[in-house]
Amino acid sequence: MGHDEFKCDFLGQCGGCSSGNLSYGEQAREKIQRTMTNFPGVVPEFHSLGVKGIRDRGDFIISNNQFCLYSIAKTSGVRELIPIQECPQLTEDAQIIFKELQKLHWPVKKGSIRFRASPVTEYKAGLWLDFSNQDIKSLLDSGSLLNELLERSFYIEVGQKKKRVVKLGNQLKLAEVEYHPWSKTYYEDKEILLYSTVSSFTQTGLQANRKFSALLQEELHQLQSQSLIEFGSGIGTLTFPALSEGRKVHCCEFEATALEGLKKTISIYDRLYTFSERISLSVGNFHKKQDRDFFRNYDTILLNPPRSGIGDFLISIAGETENDSQDSGLYYKQLKWPDHILYLSCFMDSMKKDSLVLEKMGYQLKKMHIIDQFPQSPHCENLGVWTRNY
Repeated sequence: MGHDEFKCDFLGQCGGCSSGNLSYGEQAREKIQRTMTNFPGVVPEFHSLGVKGIRDRGDFIISNNQFCLYSIAKTSGVRELIPIQECPQLTEDAQIIFKELQKLHWPVKKGSIRFRASPVTEYKAGLWLDFSNQDIKSLLDSGSLLNELLERSFYIEVGQKKKRVVKLGNQLKLAEVEYHPWSKTYYEDKEILLYSTVSSFTQTGLQANRKFSALLQEELHQLQSQSLIEFGSGIGTLTFPALSEGRKVHCCEFEATALEGLKKTISIYDRLYTFSERISLSVGNFHKKQDRDFFRNYDTILLNPPRSGIGDFLISIAGETENDSQDSGLYYKQLKWPDHILYLSCFMDSMKKDSLVLEKMGYQLKKMHIIDQFPQSPHCENLGVWTRNY
């Protein structure tokens, strides 16, 4: 794939595509080399989703009635806002939404906006307006922009408290958030619509979700996994593929709205697939230390942590031998830990740090996938497969 296949007026300026000056082949080789440097001993499998047009979700900064992205950092570290009229990373449907939004007047000094093209919903698209409380109040009082958006069939969430905008009579009000299918994943070969808020975390797009689902099902099949404990289950992007072949999954998540979306998806599909009989849920901050027995009844751990990594719950257990005279190898061998760990990460530095703990606990990296859902940038998604030697 050549350099000419990706064109943008802001190459070399926009921070979203900071590697766009390289051919796609060069980008792929750099990502493979960086992965091999951090994880020697395995040759990663590289999976391309294309050079552009794979984002069903748009995230922009609105500043003085312009939709912007941050520039590449200058030598001083300063990043400026660049007005963007068209983004080649968006899917065709998302680009249509983006163009429509730009035709409206946005009386906001500065704030962030997320929009989603939905696979199926009664709304044209979902919006999350993360503006200041004062700007939100002004928009509600004025009514002009929000009424126009509602008339155009946009679903609107506002603020960090994730309220939705509704019209009652002639007045605009804030109501409790609703859950709609803003994304989808796969159970075996069947599509599963994922219910969530617009502001919920998801991967970049539906094409990426399909690749994650296929790779996860393939790896779990090869491992002959039967029961998983999943940390960072979110709205269920990996949960439902993991349920394939009759598996059981225990989901651990601390973000309340993500869990509510996951519960709604389970209930909607339960009559078809009886998911509730094979899914159990735990709520809490599972990045903190856990009792070692917490993992005892599962053959596989599935991890999809934030950029910071998996936190202290593995490190704290691994560190228990520091003041212990017994042999650490024998200690870890006696722990009833799952045989396998599948770890999906968008930040290689934290994944590398966490891998050192996994190695100390007797796990060996057997396979690494690179899923390139961030073409034209140095970032990528990695799926690692670890198996316990003890």
